[in-house]
Amino acid sequence: MKKIFLVITILLILVSCGNTDYPSKDIYIGCIGIENDDKLKINCLIPNSSKNENSESFIIKLASGDNLNEALDNLELGESHKINYNHISTILININSFNDYLINEIIELSINKLRISFNSYVFFTKEKIEDVYKLINKESDTLLNPLMEPVYSYDIYENVKPIHLITFFKQYLNDNELIVPLIKIKDSSIIINEGINIKYPF
Repeated sequence: MKKIFLVITILLILVSCGNTDYPSKDIYIGCIGIENDDKLKINCLIPNSSKNENSESFIIKLASGDNLNEALDNLELGESHKINYNHISTILININSFNDYLINEIIELSINKLRISFNSYVFFTKEKIEDVYKLINKESDTLLNPLMEPVYSYDIYENVKPIHLITFFKQYLNDNELIVPLIKIKDSSIIINEGINIKYPF
């Protein structure tokens, strides 16, 4: 009886040890940047878990497609690890790529496919996404910056506040006035001192 108990205990330990490795194999996206470049392009900002003194704070993964869903599919095809969308803090949209079709697709991806979280914050920019990411990668406190933790960066919002995706949907589809924070680059710094007025239909 003691031998059977010992064997079961060892097996349970081995199984539990094997399972602890799974989360580390996931790729956790912190921000999805969306812009047009011939096709729809996504720039995914991923915290670098193996960061050392000489490495960047974030890894940037790129993918493109005819639409957002296809771009996400192509992103997954290029990765050997599972991509986890549950921790997306921010959706950063270049204003030139914004239209009703994109919003409808984001709604579909949120409600039916669960590929985008309702808890994400929405920002717009007129800058190239890669230029914004370059500045984010220089942040000393990488987890407390406007893209990774918008709610902890209130000191940089002068006239606007971050808006959740679910609130964005409600106001946008109800044809309410909607002010979305606009990320700008000034003197090699990110500033968010104004918003852009979005009306439906765009």
